Amino acid sequence: GARYTTVGGRTVALGPSDTLDNLSIKFGVPPEEILQANKLSNASQIVPGRTLIIPRRTSAVASAQAVIPP
Repeated sequence: GARYTTVGGRTVALGPSDTLDNLSIKFGVPPEEILQANKLSNASQIVPGRTLIIPRRTSAVASAQAVIPP
């Protein structure tokens, strides 16, 4: 399954129209992953002016390949 990491993720400053749902759609990251990456408990904490980290998707295959020596 998909895993997400904040390493190599994107930092975004929230604007007045940003919501958890539209950030999820825009970046292709599940809403719960965005909350978890930013240690937030619910979507009401996503407010304009706040800076969030959008986690990056990793895959089990990529992780496995990363540990195999060339």
